[in-house]
Amino acid sequence: MFQVRKLFSFQVEVLEGSEVVSCPERLVEYNMYACELSPVSGGFVLKLVMARRSEFHIWTTYLPTTLLLGIGYGTLFLPVERFPERGGMGLTTLLVFISLYTDVSSSLPNTSYLKLIDVWFVYNILFLSLIIGTHLLTCGSIQGTSERQWVVPEEKDGAGASNSREELILKVARITLGVVTLFFLVGYFVSTLY
Repeated sequence: MFQVRKLFSFQVEVLEGSEVVSCPERLVEYNMYACELSPVSGGFVLKLVMARRSEFHIWTTYLPTTLLLGIGYGTLFLPVERFPERGGMGLTTLLVFISLYTDVSSSLPNTSYLKLIDVWFVYNILFLSLIIGTHLLTCGSIQGTSERQWVVPEEKDGAGASNSREELILKVARITLGVVTLFFLVGYFVSTLY
């Protein structure tokens, strides 16, 4: 029996002739594809070929962050008059997202290149930052009083809906950010296939 210490917690069974008898196929975060033991002068070399299990990251990273993005994007659909709610939800979503990015980054191996998960987080942090910037552009409805009263836009031509500058900014942001994110998602997941 050969115990691999310090790196992983699993056992590799080895016969006296240095032949690997059994090696685990699945670990918590990895699938094992090859397990070979070779004798060298003064010891052995254990060669492991592993790949990360995608379902681990789907459930612990991609699903929660996609839900956060939905919440952040959903703030663009709140009425113009609801700036405190829109701004508060957008900012809170961004802070939680940054916290998740920090946690995920610390659990992954350090590399000198940008990993796909880093691209995912950087794009989405920029996306949420643009949403917050949009909300800041639409806060022109606040009067300069200390009570912070909201000015309700007047209806124009009796049509029932106001075409204020703030509403136009929200509509453009909904469409633009939605389309750009759709293109990003298609490009991102296509690049994961290669």
